[in-house]
Amino acid sequence: MSFSMQKVFFSCFIVVVTLLTGLLMKSGQTQAGGPPKKLDAGITEARRYWGGRVNVVGAEQAYAEFKDKYRENPPVAHIIAHVVGDLMYENVGSTALTICDDAFNYGCFHQVVSDTMVDEGSPGLAQLDAFCGQKSDKEMDNCYHGIGHGVLGFFGPKHLTDALDGCATLRQSSSCEAGAFMEYYVPLIIDGTDRSTQVRPMDAKKPYAPCDTAQIQERYKDSCYVALPHWWMQRSLEVKEVAVLCHGLPERSVRSCVEGISVDLPGSVNFDNAKVIAACGTISDLTDRKYCLSASARMIEDFKKDACPIWAYLGEHRKQCG
Repeated sequence: MSFSMQKVFFSCFIVVVTLLTGLLMKSGQTQAGGPPKKLDAGITEARRYWGGRVNVVGAEQAYAEFKDKYRENPPVAHIIAHVVGDLMYENVGSTALTICDDAFNYGCFHQVVSDTMVDEGSPGLAQLDAFCGQKSDKEMDNCYHGIGHGVLGFFGPKHLTDALDGCATLRQSSSCEAGAFMEYYVPLIIDGTDRSTQVRPMDAKKPYAPCDTAQIQERYKDSCYVALPHWWMQRSLEVKEVAVLCHGLPERSVRSCVEGISVDLPGSVNFDNAKVIAACGTISDLTDRKYCLSASARMIEDFKKDACPIWAYLGEHRKQCG
């Protein structure tokens, strides 16, 4: 798939991408012809370097080199992992699915899943269903989540229902639905020279739309509700405001909504435990506050960073904290 085309890029943890928008749009800097290492390394420069490595040493070796070079900075690496995944897909097609792994929050893996779906449509959906269905539980969730982004990329936001119906044919539909809704609210578009999040406009009088409308069938509403906090925070709502809005949802969805704050919060404060504690502390409801903190701690650990101060604050012992 040509990088000159507009393409849908995504992440379970898209907040990191959003925070680095300005940094990544700057021109890249390389060291002695090596890969860009600084935070201002551009998408175009990264594509130039890693495209060369894929062509010279092959997709598998280039991916191994990428993981070694960027392991010191997971947030940046997640974005570049999408670029590398795209290059690998151009080189070896959907075989790249067997090369990508969970490094940097599945950036490479998600990209190849999306490329396959956008390129192949319904036949690709059946292929991806078979592939994802063989994964372990956590990998399976991420795999189907990636399909959701790709499904909406294939059908387009005006055909959200068609994308959701595509998810419904899969063995694990809920993660696919969540990916589709995330892509609907906050798609990430890259065309080779810049990147931007096209955050869907929000009507303050209708903060739950389209989840609470007839457009979304009842069986898809829970997945829609879960995606709302990410959208609200991308529209600059504060943590305490998001928590209040969560209580306007059906009771069964309130907890998952509050926990959804963790998609954006940790990255927005550079994974600073004290700032996460302070932000969740603005929530008036004590139970909601705990949901916010525990989900954020798990998110921080997913980025392979220390969340022990949060667990200690919650009074919960964790083996990794000694």
